[in-house]
Amino acid sequence: MLKVYPATFTQDPNEYEETKGYYMVRFPDFYGVTQGKNIEEAMENASDYLGIMLSDYIENGDSLPTPSNIDDLTIDEHSFATLVSVDLDDYLKDMPYD
Repeated sequence: MLKVYPATFTQDPNEYEETKGYYMVRFPDFYGVTQGKNIEEAMENASDYLGIMLSDYIENGDSLPTPSNIDDLTIDEHSFATLVSVDLDDYLKDMPYD
């Protein structure tokens, strides 16, 4: 089961060497954040975060949130909005679901 949700990716504007180039990822439909040291790692971590969050909803018998409209997300000069997908089959292997 493939699911897609919008997220904002914000590059750390600081010049500190330990976080230079890092991206913070936020999903408007879920609490919490994830990050990555570059865009590739941030995208991979975002997909994993989404899989964990959605499988938690399903395992608890909760309805999945309706994805926000990507056009409604607020971004600035350090950010961009994109859609993140995840295959829930990878997270719910032993659980029956509809």
